[in-house]
Amino acid sequence: MLKKVETKVEKVVSGATAAVSGARDAVSGALDSRAHAVTVRLDADSLRCVDEMVRAEVVPDRAAAVTYLVKEGLRVSADLLDKIQEGFDRIEGIKRELRGLGNGASASPPAAE
Repeated sequence: MLKKVETKVEKVVSGATAAVSGARDAVSGALDSRAHAVTVRLDADSLRCVDEMVRAEVVPDRAAAVTYLVKEGLRVSADLLDKIQEGFDRIEGIKRELRGLGNGASASPPAAE
C-alpha cells in the first residue's frame, strides 16, 4: 500500500515539475524585453495568483509574473486591440481630412443654401 502511495506521489511531483518547467520556458520569452516600469494595483485574488507563480518558481518575482500575465492578456485580446487600432486610425484620417479643409478654407464661413 505504501509503495502505491509513493508511486502516485512521485507521478504528481514529476507532473508538477514538468508543468513548472514548461511554464518557466513560456515565461522567459515574455520577460526578454522589459524596458518600462508601471505601478499597478491588484485585487487580492490577482495578487494571490501572482504570488503563486513566484512561489512555484515559474517566475523570479512579482514583476516578472505581472509582465507575463499582461503579455498573455494582450495576446489573447489581439482581435479586440486590432479593432480599437482601426477605430483610432479612422479617427486620425478624419482629423487629417478636417485639417486639410481648414487649410484651404476662406476667412468667411460658407453661405447657407
